[in-house]
Amino acid sequence: MQKIINLDLKNIKRHLTGGEKIIILSFASLIAGFFVFSLVFSNPTFASENITTNVLIEPSLTVTIPSAPLVLNLDPASKTYDSKSFPVSVATNNITGYKLSVSTTGDITDLTRDISSDTTTLPTYTIPTLDSGSSYAAPSDFPANKWGYKKDSGNYIPFSSPTPLLENATATNGDTTTLSFASKIDYTLASGAYKTTLVFTATTNPMVNYIQDLNPALCTTAPMTVVDKRDNEEYTIAKLADGNCWLLENLRLDISDPSVQAKLTSATTNATDETLNYLKNGGGSSPYPANGVIAKTASSGSWPNDYANPYIATQYRDTIQPASGSSSAGKIGIYYNYCAASAGSYCYAADASSGDASQDICPAGWHLPTGGASGQYQALYTAYSSNVANFEAALSTPLSGYFHSGAAYGQGAYGYFWSSTRLNGSRMYYLIVDASAVNPQISNYRDFGFSVRCVLK
Repeated sequence: MQKIINLDLKNIKRHLTGGEKIIILSFASLIAGFFVFSLVFSNPTFASENITTNVLIEPSLTVTIPSAPLVLNLDPASKTYDSKSFPVSVATNNITGYKLSVSTTGDITDLTRDISSDTTTLPTYTIPTLDSGSSYAAPSDFPANKWGYKKDSGNYIPFSSPTPLLENATATNGDTTTLSFASKIDYTLASGAYKTTLVFTATTNPMVNYIQDLNPALCTTAPMTVVDKRDNEEYTIAKLADGNCWLLENLRLDISDPSVQAKLTSATTNATDETLNYLKNGGGSSPYPANGVIAKTASSGSWPNDYANPYIATQYRDTIQPASGSSSAGKIGIYYNYCAASAGSYCYAADASSGDASQDICPAGWHLPTGGASGQYQALYTAYSSNVANFEAALSTPLSGYFHSGAAYGQGAYGYFWSSTRLNGSRMYYLIVDASAVNPQISNYRDFGFSVRCVLK
């Protein structure tokens, strides 16, 4: 939706044009009611019939600007500075909200003198916006022959095109901001009207399917895109032949990123807040990491044979590798040692005994697949009749290799994927794939860096 204001510095007048909806979202609310009637016989009986009532709610996105004209008069002899304000509001029933911005025609921020009525030939005069980075609160500080704007009670600042004004992530009955425009002149400017056109553009936000909020009924055999709340990364998921909903890409969650760590909670991750706090902050006693070190090998250049601390390798995160068994390919993602893959919950010494991992860095509601002869990897392989090509094409397994001792190995030849199942001692089951084979019942040491896949609980 766009609405237009003509800005005239001799007379600032506001003109609205017809609105144009940029995004139209159709949806309906369904209300089911029951209409009951009775039939009376010698022995009373009752019958009922369901009547469905459909209520259609039309999509709405409205930008409101007052219709009263705004006049800004400037005179170098008596009134060198002037400002005027007006409210702008947005209302929408789009449940994911909107964004509102304002821009100038052609993104030119100078106000240009209107010479359409001049009969003499004069040079072109303009009034540029305030200098970049400047901010003015009082008219006495405002520089001559400049113009600027402010929102609400802020200072006047340079106008950039486009400029974000309002946004909301939910439906709203009305968000409002007050815009103010100001200018100051001296005798060096020619008299006349200096103009530009302000275009207000509102767009509805697209619908987002967060992986943490996924209704299992929505996961079908048709692949769909979901978003991880922790880093806004998009993934593809689908229901595969075993009847489970699988993540069809390698996890790319950088748990060393402070912005990601701030969102690592039990509401977003398949781990308790206590475990995640150890992962993020360190400290505590076994089995949690002693110092909370999360080393990115892209910067450290090494990967110690360490079972007690979480390590990740991020330098190949978005590198594309071929997927065996099909013509598709996928991103390598991030390599995680088992301490990291288990969200810091499985960081025992190399020879310690333990059960299976019950916590991990999968999104909340998802988990690491189980391994071994009776695990979910094996069950999925069996569901595809132990056909390597069909299994690998369905799970979309890039040949991402593995990471250890500061280097990547097997990229383009093998893919390695952690499970939640322990074999013995320091060994955990994992899935390995290559161009001609699948083995869901193999194990390796927990200090290796493998890929992570997740399955819906």
